[in-house]
Amino acid sequence: MLRIEKLTRGRWGNKLLHYNTLMQLSKTYNIESSCGGWDTDNEFWWDANYYFDNICQYKKSNNPVIILDWKDILKSDFNLYKFDENYDYIVEDYCMSNVFFKITKLDPREFLRLKNQFKVELKLDYINVGIHFRGGDKHIANPREIHSPEYYIDSIKLIEKEYKDKKIKYYVCTDDKSFNTYLITTNYLIDNNLNWQEGSDSNKNKTIQDSDRSFIYDFSLLSECDILINSSSFFCVCSGFICKKDKKIIHSKEWIDKNLKHEPWHQGRIETEKQREFQLSCDNFWVDLYNRGNEFYKLWKII
Repeated sequence: MLRIEKLTRGRWGNKLLHYNTLMQLSKTYNIESSCGGWDTDNEFWWDANYYFDNICQYKKSNNPVIILDWKDILKSDFNLYKFDENYDYIVEDYCMSNVFFKITKLDPREFLRLKNQFKVELKLDYINVGIHFRGGDKHIANPREIHSPEYYIDSIKLIEKEYKDKKIKYYVCTDDKSFNTYLITTNYLIDNNLNWQEGSDSNKNKTIQDSDRSFIYDFSLLSECDILINSSSFFCVCSGFICKKDKKIIHSKEWIDKNLKHEPWHQGRIETEKQREFQLSCDNFWVDLYNRGNEFYKLWKII
């Protein structure tokens, strides 16, 4: 059996990527799966069972275990890996974006289906554009991920040119409305009289009173857009391969270049060899995206 005992301590996007790893391996190798521990550190609002209608459940087992880590999966001969039916294999919590393009052979929509109550319906006669800003903890934790307002504004200009004969609506989603890039970009939308709204305004479902769960509406909204102007956040990356198919994905050239060059994550901080090895593996998600991506997540434009 393939197992997750406890989801990664990362946020929503990383948890979905960890779960994707489990399910891709389970279905590719036809091995039973078990998943527990969504409510990491008692943060109950991250429990995917609440939002999706087909989540793999936890199954007890007394089998001996083998830890399957990201380095195992990234080995060139992993496709020849022999799973022993007498053991359970624990998919460790760093198997996330770094293995995505290696193991994602099946459409993630098969095992990540949002419940109807959380789905957002957008007008079909519009080009619906989702814009995601990652501010919040990134100002301090990893400022290299902060995207410039020029990236967002140039992306909007491109879309306006490409779809000049179409009706366009922009949906702006962020975890930080004080973020300078967000303020400059929304002012641009206002000054140019473009049709837009806050993502959170789409939350019309009053069955959810807990503000900690309101993120799911931004996620659902982005997942139904035709075009995504994405940040570095895996929150919006995951929305790109869930729900609506064939989205046009935009990413920042400056951000992609940082990963192609494998720039240090934290300027001035001394990283251990193990930390740096993992960081480089995560950079390679963006390298692989730049080189080819896959049918479920690929670039339309780099701005």
